[in-house]
Parts: sequence; structure tokens; C-alpha cells
Amino acid sequence: MVTVRSFWSIPSLRDVAAHAGVSSMTVSRVVRGPKGLNPSTAQLVHRAIEVLGYRLDSLLTALAKQRER
Repeated sequence: MVTVRSFWSIPSLRDVAAHAGVSSMTVSRVVRGPKGLNPSTAQLVHRAIEVLGYRLDSLLTALAKQRER
């Protein structure tokens, strides 16, 4: 079941995963684009991304990469 968020809140990767019925790791893989994913699963995730209006935050991605070093 998907939790209802307020109109002004930004959907997270976990929200997309819950909406698509997959794990957050699966959503991450779809967003990052590696090969080898089931096309129907990728399609579910892409639909959830469209419905929720999810966008990858480049600032947070850059911060995460800094932590990996």
C-alpha cells in the first residue's frame, strides 16, 4: 500500500518502489540504467516514476559519491 503524501512533498525512491511493488534497489537499478533488468519490471518502475513525478536529485547523488571516496 502506498502512503499518501502531501501535495508539496517530493517523492522519494522508496515511494516509487512502494508504488511499483518492487524493492528500492530495483528502482535504483532502473534509474541508473544497467542492462539485464526484466523489461516488465522496468516498465512498472517507469510508470511509477511518471505517476509520482520522481526526479533524481543530482545534488544528493554528488554528495553520496563524495561519501564513497
